[in-house]
Amino acid sequence: MKRARLVLAPKARADLFEIDAYLAERNPLAAERLLERLIQAMQTITRMPQIGRMCDDLGLPLVRRFVIESHHIFYVVDKQTIKIVRVIHGRRDVPTVLRQ
Repeated sequence: MKRARLVLAPKARADLFEIDAYLAERNPLAAERLLERLIQAMQTITRMPQIGRMCDDLGLPLVRRFVIESHHIFYVVDKQTIKIVRVIHGRRDVPTVLRQ
């Protein structure tokens, strides 16, 4: 199967910057490693779009969720495009953050 094109929504891009800034203050190397793992996970999603679970439980039937190291990557599959809509740490109030 052909790899889907990856698109980051503005909120997802802001989430990644926020995650990096928060962790980099405390441990720059850990921040770098986490971002690498998140990017690798997104690349995996482009190869296997169905890997994530559907978010019916959150009232978002078109959205999928893939969890990597306590971070939830929320995305939508549209033909040959994967749109990452949010990247949220699992300790946050995920339903509330998703609706912001």
